[in-house]
Amino acid sequence: MKKVTLIISALLMTFSASAQTYGEEFEMALDTVCMSKFTAVYNYTIRTTDHTGKEVTDSILLALQVGDGYWKWTPYMRFLPLRDHKREHIWDVLNQEALMHVETIVSGYPEGKRTIHEAIAPYCYETVEDKEPIEWTLNEADSDSGFVYKRATGEYRGKKWDVLYGENIPTTAGPWKLHGLPGLIVSATDNDSTHTFKFVALYNDSLPIIHEKYFVLSVPTSGGGNRLDIRQYVKRTHEQMMDLRKKTIGSKVYASNPQFSFPEFGPNDVNTTILNDDIEPIATTISGVAILDKAHKYQPLELE
Repeated sequence: MKKVTLIISALLMTFSASAQTYGEEFEMALDTVCMSKFTAVYNYTIRTTDHTGKEVTDSILLALQVGDGYWKWTPYMRFLPLRDHKREHIWDVLNQEALMHVETIVSGYPEGKRTIHEAIAPYCYETVEDKEPIEWTLNEADSDSGFVYKRATGEYRGKKWDVLYGENIPTTAGPWKLHGLPGLIVSATDNDSTHTFKFVALYNDSLPIIHEKYFVLSVPTSGGGNRLDIRQYVKRTHEQMMDLRKKTIGSKVYASNPQFSFPEFGPNDVNTTILNDDIEPIATTISGVAILDKAHKYQPLELE
């Protein structure tokens, strides 16, 4: 379904059509760190409650691009344009991405660290943190869908994880920030089964792993066209982001009234409604960040 009236970030524009349209102005916002060796796709689920307190399970597909020394964790619909060069896929994931508070993570960039991009309206934030090792306890072998995997348990930032990994896929990468085993982590569940990552597909492709140096908005103009607005990410430490999440998406009123929790919008923040062919609103954004009318209770992946 064709979408009209839009505002998008650099993450929505990582394909050739945009580069051809905007040229050097667009290219300056991107940095290709390496080419991928393969891409693993995961189904990520969160058990939570909606704004009425009813139990719900949210899900979204995410892609893990793995290269030599680098890997990138990003929503599958943001990765997909690299493979098929179709822009329309991205609109179907905007609200779900905001609902589940999904981050984009480039591990190994800069060297020995990871760069995280996270949207909490009205800003997009960047955090650079150490890629700390996880102490894993290796357990017995297990099987899943006819494949033999090995089991391990470990603790990361206040949560205990039970994972399966496959030594036949040689990498130390895994979903989200989980890593450090002698094979791809193919499933991971936290100690209370709130968060689950489940491997669903593997692409043997060679595609660019891209770090977005700047946040880019394509802003509609009065003349009917669009202009690029290149902005700096708002830099924050891990501790500052933990505090921000607690005060905003972690607040008691967030699920029933998400907009109440956000900071006041500034004069440069652009409010846009995305419409479908029937002129029906399907999403509202503030400077490229989706705004929800109702949300679900925030379930943190990190407790410390």
